[in-house]
Amino acid sequence: YQYDYLILTLNQKNFLQWFSKDETIKDFFEDMAYVSNIVLTFVYRRDELHINREIGEIIFPKDDSEYVTKLEYVSNKWIDIKMSGIQIVRAYIDMQEAVSKLMDKGDDEIKEIIESELRKVHGSVGKLSRFYVSKIKDNYRFRCKNYNKNINQFNDYMKKEYPNVFIIGKSKKGTTLENTVLEAKEVAKQILENIR
Repeated sequence: YQYDYLILTLNQKNFLQWFSKDETIKDFFEDMAYVSNIVLTFVYRRDELHINREIGEIIFPKDDSEYVTKLEYVSNKWIDIKMSGIQIVRAYIDMQEAVSKLMDKGDDEIKEIIESELRKVHGSVGKLSRFYVSKIKDNYRFRCKNYNKNINQFNDYMKKEYPNVFIIGKSKKGTTLENTVLEAKEVAKQILENIR
């Protein structure tokens, strides 16, 4: 295949082999540590979990939760879900000690542990309709003190050597899905400007 422009939002493990002969790109991704994470998605019928419709997410201080770093109320953020009669809650486990404790456990066991933390927040939690567990090793970039310098040099290198290739999202910045979508829109606008 041949492409005029390429936007990469993949995890770096999925595209680094394409740049196997480029030491600068390999060094950028290999020289920095990565952290693993686990995300649980809980789906409830609306009457089984009562949450304030104005809350987007709750971020937990380190000492307030053994496992959960953040609860995201997806059904409050996306109007289509809000109107569908279900509640979707994502629980993020990002603290590396907590991730290590859970990574080798089965999905049902992880679900029981995290649902007990959900009860601490909401008290009564109704019957769960379904759930999904995503365990991802070496997923997000760990920000070290050289991160800003390294990413600026990397961006300059990419613009010079690969002006039509855009690496965006969490593999480069460790950003959220929502921010990756916004970044992709900006890159698409830039590409359209270049084509004109």
